[in-house]
Amino acid sequence: MREIKFRAWDGKKMYSPDELIQVGNEGCTTGYYDGSGCPKYSDHELMQYTGLKDKNGKEIYEGDIVLHDGLPGAKNGRSIVFEDCCFMIKGKTPSDDWHVGRYSGLNTEVIGNIYENPELLEDK
Repeated sequence: MREIKFRAWDGKKMYSPDELIQVGNEGCTTGYYDGSGCPKYSDHELMQYTGLKDKNGKEIYEGDIVLHDGLPGAKNGRSIVFEDCCFMIKGKTPSDDWHVGRYSGLNTEVIGNIYENPELLEDK
């Protein structure tokens, strides 16, 4: 079974899964707080872990920008999206989209994310 976890972007900082809320029997225990005693994530972009790692062992999340040697025309980075019930490596056109599971592992490398490194998606 795939591990389900998230990270979050608040417009300034990327929060790792360890920095997000951990809810126990007594309610809110840790996390990013809005002053009310419980975390507020409605103004954050949440990104889910795909369950896969790149060639360096780095976890691949929605919003990551990856390079992959085997993708046709992939000289620049491609973003990871959740679309049509699956994680995809997004191309410039729908015919350039690829399922993440098909192209993960040895030839895939996370080089950034769409929030902190949008320039990595630009044509070179």
